[in-house]
Amino acid sequence: MDDHDQRGVTLIEVLLALALLVLLITQAAPALGQWLERQRLHSVARALAADLQQARQEAITRGGNQPVYLHFRAGGSWCYGLSRQPDCDCRQTDASHPEACLFTRRNVQRLERRDAGPWPGITLKRAAFTLGPSLRFDPLRGLASAGRLELENRYGQQLQVRVSPLGRIRLCRPGAQGAWGVAPC
Repeated sequence: MDDHDQRGVTLIEVLLALALLVLLITQAAPALGQWLERQRLHSVARALAADLQQARQEAITRGGNQPVYLHFRAGGSWCYGLSRQPDCDCRQTDASHPEACLFTRRNVQRLERRDAGPWPGITLKRAAFTLGPSLRFDPLRGLASAGRLELENRYGQQLQVRVSPLGRIRLCRPGAQGAWGVAPC
């Protein structure tokens, strides 16, 4: 009988486990990166859809004869602004500038704009509405100038935020069969 009980692992076993771990990590890292970017793309699309819904609600709530506009600028350093005016420049960060996107809430006029800053790697490829890059919500029924926003991440994955003439806002994925839990366009 051998009095030497083997406790622990041998060097060969440790090296084999490390080799398997490295192999798993090198295979999983790109997939994890794509999954994280896809989640970021979903986050941006949902945030945009929520802002569009809020703008529509503002138009309906305030009523009157003045519509609510969202003005978009596409590209890598994209932005959008909310205004009661038919044209504003979402790149303007100075509220005193005549082209700034200003909106009045609770009798306080303030700059209403968002940009790509919180979402690096996400591009607004296109903002296409019946009014060009601007979306208009009617104050009476919330009817909209129909169109879509096309978003893309650094892996080429795409989502769209679509607005119907009735003001319905939805997310869809171009050319997909309902993948990622999002309906195809």
